[in-house]
Amino acid sequence: IIPAHFQRRLPVRSTAAVPRCRRSSWIMSYCGHTKLKNLDAGWADFAIENLLHVGDACVFELVSRDA
Repeated sequence: IIPAHFQRRLPVRSTAAVPRCRRSSWIMSYCGHTKLKNLDAGWADFAIENLLHVGDACVFELVSRDA
């Protein structure tokens, strides 16, 4: 789940999301239409493959936006 203080800046619709890290990418959806905005099941693959643990932080940068 995306932190509440950041959710206010995100769109209220769902859209594709493709995080990229170290020459890899993961296809998932950003779910902006739900009460608690989040990334779908593709997030689990991203977290596992990048060895994320509880307490870790990720910094995302928007590099392109489809209109």
